[in-house]
Amino acid sequence: MKHYGKENIIADIAQSLNVSTEALDGPNIDSHTGLMHTFFAQEDIYGLRIVEIDGEICLRLSKADKAKYYAMFDMLSA
Repeated sequence: MKHYGKENIIADIAQSLNVSTEALDGPNIDSHTGLMHTFFAQEDIYGLRIVEIDGEICLRLSKADKAKYYAMFDMLSA
């Protein structure tokens, strides 16, 4: 019986589904692409956006969901 590591299994599944391996595996924040996907997920889940203010890159919390806003504000302010 052939032993497959996690990477091989993910590669086989991705090939079968005709998608990239990154679509099936968790983001690797050690890469620029993985880090950007993590930021996109944070925006979708928590309303945390990357914006430019006065020429500086900043994180901004959306106030659309007040409960998430105040929870995240408290955590980021600690």
